[in-house]
Amino acid sequence: MTLTVIASPGMQRVEWDGMFFDGVLLSAKPVKVLVLPEGLEVWTGTGEIAGIWPYAQLRQTQGFYTGQVIRLETSGSPPNVLTVSDNEFLDAVHQVAGPRSRHFHRRLQLRWRVLFVVLAALSIIGIGGWLYTQGVPRLANLASQRVPVSWEERIGTIVVDQVETKNHTCVETKRARFIDQLVSTLTRALPSNPYVFRVSVVDSPVVNAFAAPGGYIVVYKGLLQFTQSPEELAGVLAHEIQHVTYRHVTRQVLRQASLGVIFGAMTGDLNGAMAVGIQTASLLGGLSYSRAAEEEADREARKLLIAAGIDPNGMVTVFERLRNKSFPTSSAWKYLSTHPPLGDRIRALEGRPSAVGAPSIQLMPPVEWKDMAEICFVHPNSSL
Repeated sequence: MTLTVIASPGMQRVEWDGMFFDGVLLSAKPVKVLVLPEGLEVWTGTGEIAGIWPYAQLRQTQGFYTGQVIRLETSGSPPNVLTVSDNEFLDAVHQVAGPRSRHFHRRLQLRWRVLFVVLAALSIIGIGGWLYTQGVPRLANLASQRVPVSWEERIGTIVVDQVETKNHTCVETKRARFIDQLVSTLTRALPSNPYVFRVSVVDSPVVNAFAAPGGYIVVYKGLLQFTQSPEELAGVLAHEIQHVTYRHVTRQVLRQASLGVIFGAMTGDLNGAMAVGIQTASLLGGLSYSRAAEEEADREARKLLIAAGIDPNGMVTVFERLRNKSFPTSSAWKYLSTHPPLGDRIRALEGRPSAVGAPSIQLMPPVEWKDMAEICFVHPNSSL
């Protein structure tokens, strides 16, 4: 089947170059995008149709400002993603689709915005101490809500690559697949999600887990050995997932960055993302969030567990055992050192409405969970 486009004289251009990501394969493929009155048609270079998307089934997650790649996603899980870099693509959608395109936003010129930001930055620099204690955190908060997902994904990729370079990655297929399925169960329950979540397990006795921007989560073998049920691990993963979705981790990373990187993040500057990723790869494992961010992640993680049909009490039990366990100061223990007092968090979780009566799925029998630490038995460079 071949692609044929017929346009009348004076008609807005209807064929555009783009990149298509199906949410399953890690790499994107180049495509041709047809802008039609009812929706978009996406064709591969071999003349095969990759998708027909009515406008009502699409949402725009990026490309609101000049300089950003336009990113459209379907409502499925995982979503199909289409990116178009041409500045005039959204103008064509508005002209061809009319009222159906009202939820797509044309790009805004950044000239006056950049001028304003530069002047604001110069003013902040002039008051020194306030910049350090208030200015950068406030700018980071603003930027963290506006950075493109692709910028976050770039940082996450660099961070995980560096962690995996320093540690053996655990790749035992059956157990790794269970963790992937657990993450999929959680993310399907998210009301909206622009991220593709990926979990890496590293062979280290450190009792820790952390999230990197863009949907990347690193779990250490020590944490798997410490948990006593899949529900406990689900509680930790749900907490880290909400750090990503609410952009707590991106905000903290930007607070460590320079003003130039913060401004670059708002326009999707991938060179700045690379610099930040390299600088913060070692920082994220010991990253501390504000009490408000931790409370929000706990609260929303509990909601996510209930929505996914997972017993939220596993989140409480793992916190209780963390609080009651005595860890020597010389141990490779980090999770307590990077989180607020667990007593307050446990009381907050226990004080929330009970989930008794809500349906819960059995993730894995306890006897099988005891074998999860064996995920690190096989390494990528092993002959097994």
